[in-house]
Amino acid sequence: MDSKELFTLKDKLIVVTGASSGIGKATAVLCSQLGARVVLIARDMERLQSVSEELAGDGHSIVSYDLTDYEGIADTVKSIVKTSGKINGFVHSAGISMTLPLRVNKPEKLLQILSVNLASAFEFVRAISMKKHSEDSSSFVMISSIMGVVGEVGLSSYCASKGALISGTKALALELGTRKQRINCVSPAMVKTEMLTREFSILSVQQIESKVARHPLGFGSPEDIANSVAFLLSDASKWITGTNMIVDGGYSAR
Repeated sequence: MDSKELFTLKDKLIVVTGASSGIGKATAVLCSQLGARVVLIARDMERLQSVSEELAGDGHSIVSYDLTDYEGIADTVKSIVKTSGKINGFVHSAGISMTLPLRVNKPEKLLQILSVNLASAFEFVRAISMKKHSEDSSSFVMISSIMGVVGEVGLSSYCASKGALISGTKALALELGTRKQRINCVSPAMVKTEMLTREFSILSVQQIESKVARHPLGFGSPEDIANSVAFLLSDASKWITGTNMIVDGGYSAR
């Protein structure tokens, strides 16, 4: 295979959750530019429509869906396959974060975070990995976080959800490997997204400056993460599975 073809996503069908903004949006746009047909999934139909207008090529589709509705995920996947064909790649970029000091971190808050960051991801993988829904050698990419590797004050539930995503991915790689399907995580540090803006809105100037200083290369952009995701979706990474790719601007080097 020509080296250029290894990095293309031509003729692949890629499903992206959290596609209405941030890393999910950047990933969807890049995948389309690399030749993929993309299925955009998020709750906000208006924003999904806006993102779809930025995609290159044609054959794309949008699905408005609440990821906490686990019971409907399998039917959603079935509908996508019926309309667009078997799936070649899946990216779980949907996620939520809350700054919750231990004294106010009740079980219901933990479960709320786990529902989106972990449970919905695993249910999509379960449904898509079925032989009738996906091609052999399909690739799954979970957007985790460097907070799944290191700790942070006030983010114990978020850290737990992302850490579970990383360890769960390793186990799933062993199961999916029987069909030569691959699954990996990408773990960013601070990336300039709407989620980061919301988090910073409750922090002091000193706290924000401290976080900036911990990134030798500065904060990342959604496109920085999308580049790594596209690599893991492509045939160039066909011997990579069960790993956690840290893309953090040097955050964890400290």
